[in-house]
Amino acid sequence: MSNATVTTIRLDNRKRANLASAAQAEFYTMTTEPSGRIILDPAVVVPRIVEDFRNNSEALADLAAYRANPDDLVSG
Repeated sequence: MSNATVTTIRLDNRKRANLASAAQAEFYTMTTEPSGRIILDPAVVVPRIVEDFRNNSEALADLAAYRANPDDLVSG
């Protein structure tokens, strides 16, 4: 059984809704269905530089080597 809460909200004259009482996250992805139904799902936003780092195998290998022996300085 779902623990979902159904609440009726009213949009202001600029079509905005106040979600402060229900929001549990800072970021959401929004899906709009053809019927007009709007679905908000909590999201994690990752900066591009972090994603680029995660996709850089050489940088990840350097980090792993440093973590294995932090007393060895990385030379450039």
